[in-house]
Amino acid sequence: MKRIKITKCRYCGGTEFAKGVQDTHGCIRGQNVWDYGQTLYHVVCLNCGCVVQTYVKEPERLLSRKRRKEREASKED
Repeated sequence: MKRIKITKCRYCGGTEFAKGVQDTHGCIRGQNVWDYGQTLYHVVCLNCGCVVQTYVKEPERLLSRKRRKEREASKED
């Protein structure tokens, strides 16, 4: 996964941020029915309070197993 570094708030220009984790009620689920979902991580501007970034740690888990295998095969070529 590519990491994106936030250096400036696009709303107010602030440069100080805090990271937070959303509880299990706000998880995101992929196409796999048995997947318990992934926690959402947020980066919040400490100046204006806007959420400037939201991400999951394992985005590939949001794909179906079939799509994941296809993606891995294409990377090997």
